[in-house]
Amino acid sequence: MKITKKWLNTHKWMLRSSNNGKSYQGFQWPEIGVWINCPDWDEKPECGHGFHGETEDYHGFYMQYTRPELVEYEGVAIPIDNNKVKVRRARIVATGIDIPKEVFMACGYKIAKDGDTISPKIGENWIVLKGTITVTNQTGGDCRFWGNSRQMAGNRKENKK
Repeated sequence: MKITKKWLNTHKWMLRSSNNGKSYQGFQWPEIGVWINCPDWDEKPECGHGFHGETEDYHGFYMQYTRPELVEYEGVAIPIDNNKVKVRRARIVATGIDIPKEVFMACGYKIAKDGDTISPKIGENWIVLKGTITVTNQTGGDCRFWGNSRQMAGNRKENKK
């Protein structure tokens, strides 16, 4: 499935992550495109009892696993702590570099591209999907690397003559 701006504007979606389909407490998601219902769903605005992710309106939780996932959901999204939501029914529709950069940006992430040098600041969340970037002068923030992306340490001590 090709995810376009039109698709993003006409579907309910959230951004989440897993370890190749395995998430919190070893829960195994089905293959891409297969709908799944939460077996212990409840509508309480607290963690647990639903599939969790970030949306345009509720983000900041940050993705903690090895594979970013774009998930389509049906029904209501229950906000939790203003930084994520939980849903009852969902399916993974794209992973990694198949997720449009607009999804990450809508959820408050900055995108680093191959060859960039970044200096994450407090409150900033960065995503690197491919290529090599240099991280220097970091004063907080978070930077996540996926796939074949990698980080080079930066020093930025420049000689002044």
